[in-house]
Amino acid sequence: MDRVYIYKTVNYDENLIYRNLKKIVDESNLLEILKPESKIFLKLNLLIGKAPEYAVTTHPEIVKQMAKILYENGHKVIVGDSPAGPLTQPALRSIYKQSGLIDAEKGGYFTLNYNCESLNYKADNAKKLKAFDIMKVLTEVDYIINICKLKTHSMMTFTCAVKNMYGAIVGLEKAKNHFKMHNAENFANHIIDVCEAVNPIFTIVDGVIGMEGNGPSGGDPIESKILAAGFNPYAIDKVLIDKIGFLEKDVLTVKFSRERKLFQEIEIINDFDLAEIPKFKMPRSQDMSFLPNFIGGRLRSIIVNSLKSKPKFLHERCIKCKRCGEICPAQIISFNESNLPIFDKKKCISCFCCHEVCPVKAIGVKRGLGSIFWGR
Repeated sequence: MDRVYIYKTVNYDENLIYRNLKKIVDESNLLEILKPESKIFLKLNLLIGKAPEYAVTTHPEIVKQMAKILYENGHKVIVGDSPAGPLTQPALRSIYKQSGLIDAEKGGYFTLNYNCESLNYKADNAKKLKAFDIMKVLTEVDYIINICKLKTHSMMTFTCAVKNMYGAIVGLEKAKNHFKMHNAENFANHIIDVCEAVNPIFTIVDGVIGMEGNGPSGGDPIESKILAAGFNPYAIDKVLIDKIGFLEKDVLTVKFSRERKLFQEIEIINDFDLAEIPKFKMPRSQDMSFLPNFIGGRLRSIIVNSLKSKPKFLHERCIKCKRCGEICPAQIISFNESNLPIFDKKKCISCFCCHEVCPVKAIGVKRGLGSIFWGR
């Protein structure tokens, strides 16, 4: 039976965070499982450079206090992620600074990773891609601990324990794989394959302040007031989608992980009434067709395309950084004479990578016309 720990955590006060993390570590016996003097990588969610109050990235106080617990028990801790866009030392330095990790590192409990090397990982048992480039540093440590953020996701509906491990894929390789697997079903299975390959020993969820709506960067912060954790990331995601009001059929990483028998019976260890966890708004891009099987061929394709949401460029907010064009897997974003983004709607694969990386919420989500009428 998989255990999922959920403790009420109303804010990021350092003493409260330390106390609840220590409770999780002690009750799960994590420290007894780790080999003495291990090298441990804390894999965060550092999608883009944003201050902690925007709820886009893993909060630095959780990183600092978890690293402190490990440091106090003789372990060496390395912290990092492969954010969206090219993986370079200047890019990492900028994101670490904006997300508050440069200051957190001064406590002396961890070091930030600047190793940008990649390694082609062979995944013979994967359902989709049998090889993919991951951060080399992940292969040079004894354990990986996944410290993710509780958020919605415009393409995959939900991003938390399992989806966060997709950040192990290096830099722009993420966009290439998006293009290869732009179908949501294929991409969900690829995400699971990556999680299985990287295999974090433990997962901690920063749900003190989560994100609802058009996440993972353009949504709205929501006070969910929890820290969750456990050894099985698939079980954690299943429990949390239930508590925030999402259905398993709408979160394909949970649906397929169940089909792949990656979680079964789950025991929840909690210290408050879980009904207090707020229900999250779903992303506007969540357009499930529920078409009957007898609708097929060309007609099905036409209907599905009419249901798809697309990015909406808000030129009045644009700062002309051009990150959207850089990250686009389909390479269908160009720039007009004023350096403002435009795109080929017919070739858009609705992956919302551009929406994810926009630093100023200048890319929204426009629902497909068919989805509006179908929803009604």
